[in-house]
Amino acid sequence: MKVLKTLTVTREFYAVKFDFSLLLESALGIVAITYTERLNTLDQPQVYRDNIFDSITGELSKKFDLVQKENTWKALLQLLHESNSQSISDFTNFVCRG
Repeated sequence: MKVLKTLTVTREFYAVKFDFSLLLESALGIVAITYTERLNTLDQPQVYRDNIFDSITGELSKKFDLVQKENTWKALLQLLHESNSQSISDFTNFVCRG
């Protein structure tokens, strides 16, 4: 008769945490309309993006141009992720504390 050896296997448990932030969602919206390599993956047609850019004027338009040219949204997303900020004041405190 063969003797069966049993192994004790420790179960691994995983936890998933979902965070949300209006700041992060806003930043992702900026990414969606300024990262031209991904425009073809959006649910909205190109004309939707064009209408958004047409409605932006003045200094804000210059800032969007800079974001589009330099992809500064990458650093913004990383800072937002690291800060886990829920408000603009939380975020500015995190950035200025740096």
